[in-house]
Amino acid sequence: VISCFCATLLFSVLACGGGSTPESVTTPPPVSSPSSGVVFALMDPGAGQAVLNRYAALSTVDGLAFRVFWSALEPTARGYSWSALDSAFSVARQRGKRLTLHVAASGVALPSWLSAAGVKSYTYTIPTGTRTDPIPWDSIYVARYAEFVAALGAHIRTAGYTDLLSGVSDPVPVAEMTIVGCANGILNGGVAYSRSQYLAAWQRTVTAYASAFPGVRLYISAPLAFICRSDGDDGAAFYTTLMTSARSLTSQAAVFVADLNALGSQRLVQT
Repeated sequence: VISCFCATLLFSVLACGGGSTPESVTTPPPVSSPSSGVVFALMDPGAGQAVLNRYAALSTVDGLAFRVFWSALEPTARGYSWSALDSAFSVARQRGKRLTLHVAASGVALPSWLSAAGVKSYTYTIPTGTRTDPIPWDSIYVARYAEFVAALGAHIRTAGYTDLLSGVSDPVPVAEMTIVGCANGILNGGVAYSRSQYLAAWQRTVTAYASAFPGVRLYISAPLAFICRSDGDDGAAFYTTLMTSARSLTSQAAVFVADLNALGSQRLVQT
């Protein structure tokens, strides 16, 4: 199943031309299946209420794909700040729309307190410069994110937002699953890649989401053909194993592909 969240990436370009007259809709539409082609406008992390309102007011939009940094929601260890999230849900309710929720948890989105908590990191190079992230299977990193997910789910239930939530995505341990800073079995900096530990880390966070958001569609990013470069194109086998595990936890597990275009996705052209 290819998730309808892919449409948000396309719509984020199409929607930039301006708004239309807001609709006086008060009841969210029924949750649609991916095959119905619903459109969620992709929001930038940090987008304020005025921007959210602008896109939620569009009659061509079914909802908002709300992106937010982990650091914004948990600025101090176990010190949660839900104001940005509450604002987004408030806009969705007022406009009769829904949200998909995507908490970024790498690079600049990481809480600063993670290093003090004992999380080990490594640095690698991407086209835009150098980047530092936690080692993907660092036990403290994975455990603290799973704890955050539980708190996030509890807040959404307590605040009465469950009916507005159309889907969530799992970005940990690595946002798009393929480890960019890994080659020849080594993470940049000398840490040996461990397939078993990496898979276990994914299974831990998928379990956390399935538990915190029962019945909510869970988007899990498909990797490129490889996980760690020159690994014999392990991407498809790794993802199959993970998704089999995810589907045993929730029937709502769905494929998310970040590189969808008019020709499809290279992430899905795997044997």
